[in-house]
Amino acid sequence: MIVRERLRPFLGTIFGVGIVDQLVKGLARAKLPGRLPQEWLGGVVRIEYAENRGAFLSLGANLPDSVRAGLLIGLTLVGLVALAIYVLRSAALDRAHVLAASLLTAGGLSNLVDRVARSGVVTDYISMGVGPLRTGIFNVADVCILAGAIALFILSFRHGAPSAPNPT
Repeated sequence: MIVRERLRPFLGTIFGVGIVDQLVKGLARAKLPGRLPQEWLGGVVRIEYAENRGAFLSLGANLPDSVRAGLLIGLTLVGLVALAIYVLRSAALDRAHVLAASLLTAGGLSNLVDRVARSGVVTDYISMGVGPLRTGIFNVADVCILAGAIALFILSFRHGAPSAPNPT
């Protein structure tokens, strides 16, 4: 019964994030290579094309291809399947946990699709910052991964707290 209740929002999040992320990555690949970075909001937002062979902040980009593929494709796939099974079957999760884990799964899956379809490369195109202090270059999927992870972290504190008494 739990699987049936969660499947629609879980898959909806995955498909929604995946479609938006892949469309924007396609636009970035079509319009941004070879162009100078474009700055918006006084340089706070910068649009620039990057191909990331590694994980977060290009970690692991210099590993041998087989090791990098094993870690960034194989291990990611195993982790995403395990997370999906947990989200769909665990009775301990409420809607907020399911949504947070769905965002994390959706972002991870969309980056995995990019990596598999593009010979180990993920398309990134946006960074944020003020002056010399900037984020790494990222994409929509990365935002969803981070949002899901932060939400799960915050929810982990709420989950252990005693529930408020029922006023009735």
